[in-house]
Amino acid sequence: MRVNTTIQGRKINSKGIWTPVVVLDPGHTGVVAGGYEPLGPGSSEMKAKDTSGTEGIATGVAEYQLTLKVAKQLSTALKKQGCKVVMTRTNSKNPLSCIQRAKAANKAKADAYLRIHANGNSNSSINGAMTICVTKNNRFVSSKLYKTVHIKAPDFGCSAFTLQEADGNVLMGRNYDFKRDTSAMLVYCEPKGGYKSVAFAALDNISANTPDASMKKKLATLTAPFICLDGMNEKGVSIAVLTLDSEPVHQNTGKPVIGTTLVIRLILDRAATTEEAVELLNQYDMFATSGRDCPSEKLG
Repeated sequence: MRVNTTIQGRKINSKGIWTPVVVLDPGHTGVVAGGYEPLGPGSSEMKAKDTSGTEGIATGVAEYQLTLKVAKQLSTALKKQGCKVVMTRTNSKNPLSCIQRAKAANKAKADAYLRIHANGNSNSSINGAMTICVTKNNRFVSSKLYKTVHIKAPDFGCSAFTLQEADGNVLMGRNYDFKRDTSAMLVYCEPKGGYKSVAFAALDNISANTPDASMKKKLATLTAPFICLDGMNEKGVSIAVLTLDSEPVHQNTGKPVIGTTLVIRLILDRAATTEEAVELLNQYDMFATSGRDCPSEKLG
């Protein structure tokens, strides 16, 4: 684990935690910016710096008012999850062009930049959401900019996520990207003095894809609580091994050595928060036999 350093412009603290920066850009404003500006970086085509936006057919609420309200609510939710939030505007009194909004995001070194708008339509039956992203076919994005954000897909890479529902329930999802097929065992644990948890063990790792095939394979599955590759405990703390197409980090600081799957067991049994998980990890040099271990508390 890397601590007290900077990686790709992000400061990592003494506990190995970095704070994601999210810039929220509520569309339009109460005072329209006059004049014109390039359609996009490097574009010779010009457009208006801003427009007044639309308004609700039934409510009459102006778009700039609605987008600011949504942005403020989203800001509150993101901050609760540990994000640093920067708003391009917090009121509707000043004009603001698209270039000014983009500069604000760049200045904040945003990890994510979300522009919030509310499209209008005279047909009241139309609803839903639309997401616009950067692609090479988007005429609003210059080829120069696209080349800077183009990323080659890795040969393989696992993924995982957690989310919190409105009622406080925490959900976890993950994708395995294995070279070989594997059977999975769902493992429930209730350790004495620890937290209840549910986790998955990949039986191929102990040569027991078909445990009913022999007594030897059945006995091998008894190790399941200690070979799990992911899981979540009753406190909402989740952790997963992510096998990535990259070089592992080798730790050698003189601390006791702990293996990947034992890390997962430790975190699920003993950590009530992400901070507690990191404190536990800081006591060991981790031998990442299966990839990376990434603990998260709810959306943290």
